[in-house]
Amino acid sequence: MKRVFSLILILILMLGLAAPASAAKAKAAVMRLQLAEGSVTVLDAGGKALTYQKDMRLYSGYTVSTDNAGSAYILLDDTKAVKLDRNTTVTIKKSGRKLQVKVKAGKLFFNVTAPLASNEALEVRTSSMIVGIRGSSGVVSTKQVIFLTGHGVVYYGDSSYALSGGKGFHPQRGVFPAGIQDYPAFALREVRDDSHLQSQIRAEGVYSVDQLIDEIPAAAQRDENERQNAMRGASEPPKSTAPIPAFGTSGSGGDSETFAITWMNGNTVLGVDQVAKGKFPFWSGATPQKASDVGYTYEFNGWEPVIVAAESDATYSASFIATPKTYTITWQDYDGTVIDKTTVPYGEMPSHNPAVREGDGTHTYTFSGWTPALSPVSGDAVYTASYTADAVVHTITWRDYDGTLIDTTTVPYGEIPSHAAPTRAADKENTYSFSGWTPSLAAVTKDTTYTAAYTASAREYTITWKRDDGSVIDTTSVAYGDTPSHAAVSKAGSDTYSYEFIGWDKPLTAVTGNTTYTAEFEKVYDFKAIIPTGSEHVVSFRSEGGRQITTAKAGEEFTFYLSGDIAYVKLNGHTLEKTVHEAKVVDADLKEYTFIVPEDPVIEITVNK
Repeated sequence: MKRVFSLILILILMLGLAAPASAAKAKAAVMRLQLAEGSVTVLDAGGKALTYQKDMRLYSGYTVSTDNAGSAYILLDDTKAVKLDRNTTVTIKKSGRKLQVKVKAGKLFFNVTAPLASNEALEVRTSSMIVGIRGSSGVVSTKQVIFLTGHGVVYYGDSSYALSGGKGFHPQRGVFPAGIQDYPAFALREVRDDSHLQSQIRAEGVYSVDQLIDEIPAAAQRDENERQNAMRGASEPPKSTAPIPAFGTSGSGGDSETFAITWMNGNTVLGVDQVAKGKFPFWSGATPQKASDVGYTYEFNGWEPVIVAAESDATYSASFIATPKTYTITWQDYDGTVIDKTTVPYGEMPSHNPAVREGDGTHTYTFSGWTPALSPVSGDAVYTASYTADAVVHTITWRDYDGTLIDTTTVPYGEIPSHAAPTRAADKENTYSFSGWTPSLAAVTKDTTYTAAYTASAREYTITWKRDDGSVIDTTSVAYGDTPSHAAVSKAGSDTYSYEFIGWDKPLTAVTGNTTYTAEFEKVYDFKAIIPTGSEHVVSFRSEGGRQITTAKAGEEFTFYLSGDIAYVKLNGHTLEKTVHEAKVVDADLKEYTFIVPEDPVIEITVNK
């Protein structure tokens, strides 16, 4: 039958050790394995081995073990700590502000630096004893308990024993005065290293701090001897076979008046006892049980309120230590691959290091959280890693037709790159318009180079056509390399001459730039023959070859024929005989004259009458 904290509270209240009001306001803290040396094993409430980490959090139901060279320092909260000696195994349980440390093997040093509040409790259990601890320090092993400072209560079988600093309890020896030599070396080292504890020891005056510290070498030797004896098979003292009561029966006496003591488990009446006035009631039936639920298992933890000597009818209700159930949390990757499995107590918020997903060449991935959103544990659960995908960025190189670098840009995988159209300066022959990129733009899969392509259009130049006086006849646009052309043009003449278009001032050639062409003309004269009135002579003008014409150009050689007797022939007032050779007779009646046509030729012919 499990008996817990009520007797502790009873006896301490009887001893006048009520906790100060300020302690009642202390906040519960998490339990932590603050420091460990050597090899330390940690098991969760389900028996799963956990990897030790400095300052790791402990939960109700966890077991901590040290090996032959190990030690462990456990903070139960801000004011309560235990240190495990080597070869020690303990299980810790916590329900609200009630703490229990069960020593399964070895020994521990406990140190409570502030008196417990009225609603707090701390007990250390072995297989045969329960030690109720308030504001005190000491050593508990599977063999005995000794108090270094403060006060506490030991329950063994049906009996309870009040202890204070300098007192111990052994199942065979009972209560005994604890000498310096009763303390193991690991506990004395705590005294050496804790100035606050030294001050408390000095204040109580039971021990000399210096003597305790000086005892460390001898204590270490005793510990070694004890360990060797254990290895040779030395046994522990016999354990009591008597059940440990939930409550003591401290004292007897009182009158014969009895009171009804009702024992409750929730809303169920377990029984009603008649207890004599002044006697301490205790429950002798089966240990109360509370069924586990989805979140917790429950272990009987005594009665509430604190049991006191019967002075009136009273009701006591069973209280329980609630140990959170642990559930399996499966952490899997986006593809269903299991990353890890953890066990988390009911009601706790699960957590896990961010998952990592390797890039696949098209995207990189950044962990964004778990799906569904994390929530306090209420059962086995599966969480799947979620990622933010960022497309892999590739470098796009843009070059001009001649290989000159235009620009570089970065474009995410799968997107189609784009760039403003470049321009290409016109040269002498052509102008250029952008026609696209080579190769054709496509979704990005790798670093790529694109080259600008252009459509060439022949460049046109202005051809200016002018008259010989400088006036513009026309302007035309002609593509580079083409030969310009223009229709013949005319020029006004006079009564005696006209102009004949003979071409342009320079040859028409393939266009290479803006060019001006000027028209050229030659005068064409109308021959005028002055023949005396009444003359019957006929003037016949003929060109070379005998073709009869009426016009000629200055500078050309010209021939004309006259019939009849000619006195003389003048050309522009000059007698031809003086400028050209004598006419030669073609026939009897026709004479031939040859001359070079002057400007504005006027031929005056005088004939014989």
